Amino acid sequence: MAGPLITGRIDPTMKYLAALSMIQVTRGNPTMSLILYSRPNCGLCDKAEALLAETGLRARYEKVDIETDLDLIARYGDQVPVLFNDQTGEKLAWPFTASQARALIDD
Repeated sequence: MAGPLITGRIDPTMKYLAALSMIQVTRGNPTMSLILYSRPNCGLCDKAEALLAETGLRARYEKVDIETDLDLIARYGDQVPVLFNDQTGEKLAWPFTASQARALIDD
C-alpha cells in the first residue's frame, strides 16, 4: 500500500534541505587526506612543510592554522606541527621523517 499522497506547496526550506542531503560535501581536494596542523611564525612547522614538499606530498595535505580555532589550540597548543590523516585518524607529532609521513598516507 502506498503512503499518503501529499499535495500542496512544498516548503522551500524543506526542498533545500532535501537537496543538500543528497550532496556529498568534501573539503578541498578529494584526494587530500592529510592535514598539517601548524601556526604562524613556527620554525618547526616550516621544516615540516619543507619535508613534505621534498617527499612529494605537497598536493596531498591541507595546512591548517590552529590559531583560527579555539578547539584546535586546546587540542594541539605547543605540540605543532602535527600531521594528521583525516581518513584513518592517525597522526604524527614532530619530529617525523619522510618515510613516516609516506606511511601515514599509505595506510
